[in-house]
Amino acid sequence: MNILVLSAANAARSLMLEALLNDMSRGRITAYSAAPVPAEAPHPHTLDLLRADDIDADDLYPKSWEEFSGPKAPEVDVAIYLDSDTAALKHPTFAGGPIEVTWPIDDVKALDEGAQPQAIAATYATLQKRVSAFLKHGPETLDQGELKQVLKRLAKVV
Repeated sequence: MNILVLSAANAARSLMLEALLNDMSRGRITAYSAAPVPAEAPHPHTLDLLRADDIDADDLYPKSWEEFSGPKAPEVDVAIYLDSDTAALKHPTFAGGPIEVTWPIDDVKALDEGAQPQAIAATYATLQKRVSAFLKHGPETLDQGELKQVLKRLAKVV
């Protein structure tokens, strides 16, 4: 199962969710992340937090969502938007025609720099809970309707 995680800049939240899905699923899921306008670099607190939790962050970088459309793009089964603004944008047609859901979570970049480490840690904890609950459902065994229902319910996990 391939999952594409989308956010405004692909610098923090979406990179965390990409890394968590890849790490916690132990090969059951391949996750990617992207943005309509990717940041120049990942948020440093994000990479530090992942590394502190022994999650490989070396290959994480902000990517354009254009990389996930067209004939050479990986097929995507699920697209998870992390904010409604990004979900509302006109986006490319993603390869595979994925199920699309929104898992709203606040963008830490909007906070002053002093509050960001704590906010990133809280975001990380929420995303860990969502991924853990998602994997307990055996997502690769669900049909599209069941998968969409599970994903929508998990959007409320905080």
